[in-house]
Amino acid sequence: MVAVWGQQYQTGDGAMIGYGGDPIAAYRGAGDYAGLVLNGTPIASLPIQTTRLGLSLNLKTAKAMGITIPVGIVARAGRGD
Repeated sequence: MVAVWGQQYQTGDGAMIGYGGDPIAAYRGAGDYAGLVLNGTPIASLPIQTTRLGLSLNLKTAKAMGITIPVGIVARAGRGD
């Protein structure tokens, strides 16, 4: 079992905690940037985009490892398996 994984969607594969950015949103943003550049927008005028991080938990894995996750962390998680 893996305790912590660097992508939020890996909890479905057994990781206890996943924390990271959304790769689909990153690829979508890259496509938007490419479209702007190809349409003539100067690169210097492109805004800086931030990455939205997400937290997901797999409570079954935590229970199997004998770990109790605090309620405050469970409440902050965007996804729980």
